[in-house]
Amino acid sequence: IGFSCLLFVIKCAHVELTESRREDGTPVITVTGALFFGNVGKFRKCLGEMTEGKDAFILSLSGVTAIDTTAVSSLEELCAERSVTVENAIPKIAAQLSKARLISADEH
Repeated sequence: IGFSCLLFVIKCAHVELTESRREDGTPVITVTGALFFGNVGKFRKCLGEMTEGKDAFILSLSGVTAIDTTAVSSLEELCAERSVTVENAIPKIAAQLSKARLISADEH
């Protein structure tokens, strides 16, 4: 059982970030995968590298399949430190983000 849990965590630890731009030039970082305690450090490091020198950006969570409280707390810290707009979360993720006031309640 322990080995199976380890394999599950390793498989879930993969998170992918891709960058695009809106027509107005605003950077959009799209996150794909599960965000949780096992990969939130890697997520923040990669996000920091991708957004270095950018005053504001949009964080699209359209590809996030699961999120835990550690990741929500990390997003709260990120939004407090930088000008970040969080959007496009699937309903179950949006509900968690709404409770943390990272998105408005009408976005889910």
